[in-house]
Amino acid sequence: MFEGPPRKGRIFYFILVLVQAFLILLYPGRFYLRDMNCYFPLFIFSLLTNFCLSQTFSGFGGSVIDDGKSFSEFKIEVKNAIKDSLSSDYGLTKVCLTLNHPRNEEITIWLISPDGISVKLTERLGGNTANYTNTCFDMKSFSYIADNRGPFTGTFRPYHHLGKINNGGKVKGIWILRIKDNIKGNQGTLLNWDIQLAGNTPVVNLLPKSSKLPIFKINTHNVLIVDNPKRVVDFELIDNPIGSDNYFSDTPSLSGKIGIELRGSSSQYFAKKSFGFEFVDDQFNEIDRSIMGFPEESDWILSANFTDKSFINNVMAYDFFRKLGHYAPRTQYVEMVIDSEYHGLYVFMEKIKRNSERVNISKLTLMDTSLSDITGGYIFKIDKFTGGNGAGWPSHLPPPTNPNGQVIYYQYHYPDPLEITEKQKKYIQAFVKTFEDSLKLGALNHTTFGWRKYADEYSFIHYFLINELSKNVDGYRLSTYLYKDKDKNGKLGKLVIGPPWDYDIAFGNANYCGGNEVTGWAYSFGNLCPGDGFQIPFWWNRLLQDSVFVNRLKCEYQNLRDNEWSNSSIQEYIDSTYSIIGNSVQSNFNLWPILGMYVWPNPQPLPTTVKGEVDELKLWLMRRLDWLDKNIPGLCTITHTEESDLDQKELKIYPNPASIKLNVLYSNPSGNINSLILYNTRGEVVLSCKAPKFPHEVDLSNLENGMYILKVMDLINIPVVTRIIVVKP
Repeated sequence: MFEGPPRKGRIFYFILVLVQAFLILLYPGRFYLRDMNCYFPLFIFSLLTNFCLSQTFSGFGGSVIDDGKSFSEFKIEVKNAIKDSLSSDYGLTKVCLTLNHPRNEEITIWLISPDGISVKLTERLGGNTANYTNTCFDMKSFSYIADNRGPFTGTFRPYHHLGKINNGGKVKGIWILRIKDNIKGNQGTLLNWDIQLAGNTPVVNLLPKSSKLPIFKINTHNVLIVDNPKRVVDFELIDNPIGSDNYFSDTPSLSGKIGIELRGSSSQYFAKKSFGFEFVDDQFNEIDRSIMGFPEESDWILSANFTDKSFINNVMAYDFFRKLGHYAPRTQYVEMVIDSEYHGLYVFMEKIKRNSERVNISKLTLMDTSLSDITGGYIFKIDKFTGGNGAGWPSHLPPPTNPNGQVIYYQYHYPDPLEITEKQKKYIQAFVKTFEDSLKLGALNHTTFGWRKYADEYSFIHYFLINELSKNVDGYRLSTYLYKDKDKNGKLGKLVIGPPWDYDIAFGNANYCGGNEVTGWAYSFGNLCPGDGFQIPFWWNRLLQDSVFVNRLKCEYQNLRDNEWSNSSIQEYIDSTYSIIGNSVQSNFNLWPILGMYVWPNPQPLPTTVKGEVDELKLWLMRRLDWLDKNIPGLCTITHTEESDLDQKELKIYPNPASIKLNVLYSNPSGNINSLILYNTRGEVVLSCKAPKFPHEVDLSNLENGMYILKVMDLINIPVVTRIIVVKP
């Protein structure tokens, strides 16, 4: 074992400290930084100090246990260190090793300090490449180990943050390199390894003892979580009453067993994994449970949000779509612990499924084959083939961009692809064909017949708006869900687009095909990337030729910009979210050291702080909205008249969209409101109420689906508030 210069270095270090103090007193103006350049005396001093503090300690290697479950430990005893405690002045800066193994993807490596603080250096990376040869882990590197595919030679930023160790712990004692060969059958050998201690070291805070967020804990009992099949593990939820902190050591509020697996497509290549899981009983049968106030269900998602460093893209997209009156997965931020190790911040969310609390459509069984039963419900999607078994059917109409013969392919989601019957397949395929033919060939601007007979117009309007607000580079062509309910009471169950899914590389977070640009349309993806195998259906180009559709689209957009999508409302939404999760986001990046580093497909510039990520997101959205304001198509014939000075915070109108009843609440008993008047888009009065008493319910049950204008009039019949109201089932 070799140790760097101990005693002489220590003496020289103290001499340099005395020299620096003398020089600062003699020439105080020369010892500071200006324009990122060190003045010469301080620059030389810094180099000499770091050199004299630097010590390298080397250890021996040996065979790695190859049974798929045991740990191999290799030790270095540090005795002659310059300092006694680890800090930013003197601490761990680098770990280097050479390990021979035929399959790097089987290897996980940790470094453990004398105080027992561990840092994961690498975990099952590199696929079937072989060997870590002269591989060093250093926080100064801008090459993240998990973004490399192997073989691993050179210097990389480690899997987790080395600065976790430099928090006042002991320098002297036993340092351990722990290696696990996760799969039996390939023998590995550690040839050598060493650690470097020096000055100017990275430091991050130790993991938090508590959180404002719920804590999700998993104990795998040393079982490896894989893509398929699900592994049964123990789980605990720590979720104390509102207003109380959640401590990682608290008694759980909910516990039991879950079947868990990795999930995602391209995201499975990320270091931090996403998971899908289901609640199971003691016999491993799937069961429904309520958790954190969510409606009872068995299937859930834990989304890692690794490439979305803002941690808000999915949550914001789903919240915005839900506020438009549609179902979108409910979400809750949680902190994760796996096998007693902190795993970072996750988004707990609902999986897209058919039931009364999620996609609320009729249940369709193997026995439902009659003409009346077979009409619904169905869920299908346009997506990659990695999210299921790929069973489905191609559209008979090609996408607008298809230089390589690209087609639009629909995949069955519900009923399960393995359970859907041939009659059911034929029905939904024929229904979608009828919709597409009516859109392609029929009259566009008829408000009752044509394509509107088969599709819910406002779901398409709102889906368009959420995809264009977010400039979703995957929008319309991947993770695009649609559903159809059963025909009921003589009314056709229409095709509905949604729920939205997978917006982590939206909102400017994609460096390809114009995904990061604030200008341009997401639906024009094919113009920028015609060679991509997944193109966009012809629907959107055709819908934007429909004058009624684009005019309603314009009105919806204007209404949103006046309310939920105003600049101030969106910035307030982002700020309020970060007031809750900000500390947890920082803890996440203290573990996963990727701030300021490229993770596919992050665009430049790469913010180096959490605040930088927040500011970048807000700036992008403000610029995107400015472009949409100038380019959204259509002509909204509804004009906003001059309104009085009524405090609109005192007036609430909800829900919107509405189905049977619209609630109007005015909290000022002395306010002077004369009437409520509801107009259709032709300007005709369809409902009127004189001298309403509040709260007031407006009965919408006799109205057709569509858009209306509600005006709240004062005593001299001047509108004090004008709202666009959407009526839908």
